[in-house]
Formats: sequence, C-alpha cells, structure tokens
Amino acid sequence: GALFELYHAKKFDYETIVIDTIDRFIDYANEDVIERGKQKFTKLEINGIGDIPNGAGWNWATQLISYALAKLESLPAAVVLVGHIKDAEIKEPTRSYHKSTITIGGKTGENLLHWPDHTINIEARFLGDKLQRILHTKPTQTRDAKSRGNVVPEGMAWGPDSKENYQAFRKLFD
Repeated sequence: GALFELYHAKKFDYETIVIDTIDRFIDYANEDVIERGKQKFTKLEINGIGDIPNGAGWNWATQLISYALAKLESLPAAVVLVGHIKDAEIKEPTRSYHKSTITIGGKTGENLLHWPDHTINIEARFLGDKLQRILHTKPTQTRDAKSRGNVVPEGMAWGPDSKENYQAFRKLFD
C-alpha cells in the first residue's frame, strides 16, 4: 500500500522492488486466505488452506497472489522475486528424474514460473576455498530457468565482489 501511495503522490523514486523471499510472500497471502475462510465458513474449523471447502482456499490464494503481482507490475519499477530452489522428483509413467525448481508447487508455482521475464537458477559451489556462482537461464529437463530475449547470458559467472556482480548484471538491462 505504501508503494502505491508514493506512486499516486508522484513521489515514487524506486527502480527496483525486491521481494525476498517469495516463500514468505506466499505465506502472507495464505494467512489472509485462511482468515477469509474462517470468516466465511464460521461453522467449520479452518486451520489451513486445505480446510476451506471445495478447493476454494487454493483458488483464493492463487488469485490473490496473481492480483498482487499484477499490481506490482503496474508500478514503474522492475520487480525481483527471490525464492528458494528444491530438488523435486518428477515421476512419469516410464521413468522418474530430479529437477531443480522453485519450492512453491501447484498452480501458484506454475504461475510464478511463467510470470517473470527472467527465472535465474543460481548454482553455487566451492572451487577449493572460493565460492563460485553460475547463473543459469536456459531451461533443461532437470532445471527451471529462462531469460526472455536472452538478456541474461547462460553460464554468467559471479565473483566474490557483490558490487561488481550487481554492476555487471545491471548493465545487461541498460
């Protein structure tokens, strides 16, 4: 709400809005949905989204999150969602494999993967005593990633200096 007040007052000086983490953003939305469910279904014990009848809780949560993202997108700033990665087992009729994807599943997770222009999967590993981060922007069978327009190059390496990393990354969008 505060961001929109600034925007409407013509005092919005932000270039970037960062939600860190999207997991907590989802938690806030889910808490709101549970409260809505308790108010609507007063004769039921509602402790979680799944307790709301007929899948309405999951639908409300997906709609609320989509609405919030659309509102953020309407602001004159880049929106960055920071999330965590999980190793999910994908089971098909004839095989199974592991995929590096976001921790949020279901319809909400699908929407979150499709919403941004860039889904950057960052692989961090130690080479000796030095931490190396590689940005992945090409999706594979085992990794969710993308960069619309190939703005962020596949395999971009980040070094130990956060300021240098930011400057190199920011130049990609000038």
